[in-house]
Amino acid sequence: NKFYIDLLMQSPYYFFLSDCELNGSNAKLTFAYEKDEQDEMCEFLDSEFLKIANYNAAETDNELDTVLKIYYYISKGYNYDFDRTDNKNLDSPLFTYPDKEIYNFLKDKKGLCYGFAYTMRFVLLQRGIDCFCVYGDCIHNDDSHMWNIFKYDGEFFICDSAWDRANDTYARLYNFGKNIRS
Repeated sequence: NKFYIDLLMQSPYYFFLSDCELNGSNAKLTFAYEKDEQDEMCEFLDSEFLKIANYNAAETDNELDTVLKIYYYISKGYNYDFDRTDNKNLDSPLFTYPDKEIYNFLKDKKGLCYGFAYTMRFVLLQRGIDCFCVYGDCIHNDDSHMWNIFKYDGEFFICDSAWDRANDTYARLYNFGKNIRS
């Protein structure tokens, strides 16, 4: 059961649960929302993920094209929420359990770095591209930060859609594509 709970915790739908009790081989799940609310939230999440995953997709796209298009969509379509100050501590449950944050990020079109990173990770994984989130402390200040590493052509590359937020015409690529061995 712990295995299944660990899998659930990696899902952007995990916030539907308010409690989970494990007892031997039995699990008792308590939901935070009524079924109608869950259905509505699920429909919204699914539609947003599909919108991001299929942004300007073409049959001729290779994996790098796909990553760039998704990166562009997230960098251009979402804003960093500078009014929030709850991203300073890596021990925060927001870094460990970002599921409700992902929902709010997609709904409000703004959020903190982990909203950008976890959304990027989830969408790339749905497209079959290896991606994971990395977090650490910024050396210039006391803030913690989260970004992504994706795999392309057998190598791993860094991308940070939160720090590469776009203007009206383009997504900056200052923090995209640097090989992690560089």
